[in-house]
Amino acid sequence: MICPLYVQSQRRPASPYWIGSQTVTFTQMNNQINACTEYLQTLSSTTPLAIDSNDPVALLSWFWAAARTGHCIAIPSTKDPSDVRDSMLDSMNISTQSLSWTLPISNVCPHEDPPSIFDPQGPVCMIFTSGSSGAPKVVVHSFSTLWHSAQFSDDNISFSHGDRWLQSLFLWHIGGLMIPLRAAFGGATVIQKDPHLSIGDQVSRDQISHLSVVATQMDDLLSEDPDLSSLKAVLIGGGVIPSALVLSAFKQHIPIHTTYGMTELGSQLTTTSPNSDLTTLQSAGSPLGDWHITIGDRQEILVKGSPLCLGYWNGSTIEDPRDPNGYFKTGDRGSFIDGKLYPLGRVDQMFISGGENIHPEEIEKIFHQMGIFAIVVPIPDARYGERPVAFLNLSTLDVAVVHEIQATMTQNLPRFKHPDHLFLWPEVISTYKPSREKLQHIAKTMIDDDRS
Repeated sequence: MICPLYVQSQRRPASPYWIGSQTVTFTQMNNQINACTEYLQTLSSTTPLAIDSNDPVALLSWFWAAARTGHCIAIPSTKDPSDVRDSMLDSMNISTQSLSWTLPISNVCPHEDPPSIFDPQGPVCMIFTSGSSGAPKVVVHSFSTLWHSAQFSDDNISFSHGDRWLQSLFLWHIGGLMIPLRAAFGGATVIQKDPHLSIGDQVSRDQISHLSVVATQMDDLLSEDPDLSSLKAVLIGGGVIPSALVLSAFKQHIPIHTTYGMTELGSQLTTTSPNSDLTTLQSAGSPLGDWHITIGDRQEILVKGSPLCLGYWNGSTIEDPRDPNGYFKTGDRGSFIDGKLYPLGRVDQMFISGGENIHPEEIEKIFHQMGIFAIVVPIPDARYGERPVAFLNLSTLDVAVVHEIQATMTQNLPRFKHPDHLFLWPEVISTYKPSREKLQHIAKTMIDDDRS
């Protein structure tokens, strides 16, 4: 297939693809991709290459160049401590010869022949997501899986020339990466998030038409009073969406679409249609495109469809994630009623806080490395949905110990994974196969008592 970004550069050469600190037209983007392509073609190895850049235009240039050359790029989170990130990349045999440099936008590299996607079915990018043990999983997508996702999204929520989607999510999130791919599909524009403005103020200033948010961002948006009249669609997902939040957005006539998806699914599995009623918006919507859903044991959501990832990179090969019947086990529980999906939470211990996956086992591992037996459980939080708290098997919890814990957490985990509260182990709970549910109840009671 001909590279879609190139197609847009021929169809709309002067139209903006990305607007941020600089405006990049489709033609300028194509020129930069050409230069990145020429560099990748000089590499003899096809070892996955990590992108280490805070410049989204550079990151996207390498992504498109990888698609044109048959290389595979890895996009690690910039929130992780650098030494942790480097160690993870090394353990997964991902080259740390990072693609960090940015080419000048004015660099013109014309090609006589239209560039094509090297192998739409082959691996093109790796995105990191937490596994059931808390250890990172490396999800591998092809250009085809991501492009089908963009197509299915556009069939439900049109995003075309003249529209503007705010890049409110990081590109190392699947929900963030799909925004510029949808722009290339429809010839639309991506607007970079201005760190000095709230989402609402930027929607008003830049006349944003499309928006992707998690529940916390929607809560912030509703608490402001900006002009949101330019909005055509607001995609809200990234975990449990409180019913009260949906009701409030609906009453304010915000054109929301509730959705369910995950990294392995190329973003959206189900999404509500435009102008859905309030009852429908209490669900996660209906399957997009050729997605097929069934409910398995323990109410687990099982899916198959063309945007499903190629599998998980184990450092040498890609492991197929499908069961013998071709279904992918999401690890989420849910019900599928009248063609609509109702997610019910994780089969395992993972929970979602502000759109970020948190595995208690990952945090517990840090405590155990410090010689502290700990159990981490989630508690409800009005802003983030759920937040982690930790029970520690210690005789005392003085200031010095707390400072040591905080310092160790900072060295090993991003801030959103740090427990909000540290509690001494309750005498009524055995440390032998302790009940997480009982600890969760105790934590909520203690916090409620402190607030009253």
